[in-house]
Amino acid sequence: MAQIAFIGAGPAALYTAQALVRMHPDIRIDMLDRWSKPNGLIRYGVAPDHLGTKRVARQFTRLFERQGVGFFGGVEVGRDLDLCELRDLYDVVVLAVGLHGDRHLNIPGEQLPGVRRSGALARWLNGYPTATRPQPLGSRVVIVGNGNVALDLARMIAKGPDELGAAADPALFAALETGRVGEIHVVGRSEAAKAKFASPLLRELKALKETQIFVEDLDRTETTGLKSTPPLAVLADLHGSGPADARCTLRFHFEKQPVEIVGKRQVEAMAFRAKTGTLTVPASAVITAIGFEEAPDASLRRSAFDVSGNSHKLAPDLYCVGWFRKGASGSLPDAREDGISAAQSILSSIIPSNVAGREGLAALLKQRRIATSTL
Repeated sequence: MAQIAFIGAGPAALYTAQALVRMHPDIRIDMLDRWSKPNGLIRYGVAPDHLGTKRVARQFTRLFERQGVGFFGGVEVGRDLDLCELRDLYDVVVLAVGLHGDRHLNIPGEQLPGVRRSGALARWLNGYPTATRPQPLGSRVVIVGNGNVALDLARMIAKGPDELGAAADPALFAALETGRVGEIHVVGRSEAAKAKFASPLLRELKALKETQIFVEDLDRTETTGLKSTPPLAVLADLHGSGPADARCTLRFHFEKQPVEIVGKRQVEAMAFRAKTGTLTVPASAVITAIGFEEAPDASLRRSAFDVSGNSHKLAPDLYCVGWFRKGASGSLPDAREDGISAAQSILSSIIPSNVAGREGLAALLKQRRIATSTL
């Protein structure tokens, strides 16, 4: 019986495991994750008001409850054991790790109280058990980033607890005092036409009941008849939408390079370099949503492998899926297709051997007195 270990238990790993057990039910699969529970970004990264997306995780429950997939939570490869040790224990190891921590702006003032990281904030809003409770946002929030994470945060903060209803824990948002936020600025380096916003997420903003939206730095001539470039057309359509007496205003800014976060003891403003000079935006809080950094352990960094061929196979006993294979792009349906493709690749060449597998891993962790969470 072939034995496979996954480093990471997010959607890429879960879709691959699901495909493997459907194609070959006799395969034995274990998942290791530094978090105490599986599902990765579905659990701790997806916006709490996107309940439909979060429900995708239900289909993976049977992997652990009925199909024998093992889970070792709270185990970090590179800290508790190394990749070579894991490869010795299993026939195949699949690298399904995502990005590890929030990327920094590396500008003056970034360490001021009032600066938040999108990943850390998302985990707290999703109830991650060890996430640090942030301070209230105040009345003016600047979100730095031109991607969907920035959109999610802007939408959630603009909603506040009243509009969230049953979609999320109102107590979490009450702690941030989102209902007090009067201004939200989403600021990015790229031009509007190159912003990485998904059109459906942009359209969701029109449903905000207490927010008026403005899109700055948008060349209106570029948006005429742009049915083939929906994000830009949707941005143009959003401009001026929302009630005139709105509690909150949401402004998009483009082609702005972060220069400095200004303040003495607390965030007071953020300065950007623009084509026409410098833009300074008053702020009580700054949230960075500019992507994530790789894992600290060198053996789990994408840059340590040649992934230029876009293949799942890195070595005869080593494969990769999801972000590790193709970078930070795609959606859950893309992850499903990637998982099916990875499973086919693994099954086409895997050769079962007399490896220790699950029992060997459990014995090694016990020997090192590493406590793990199981399902």
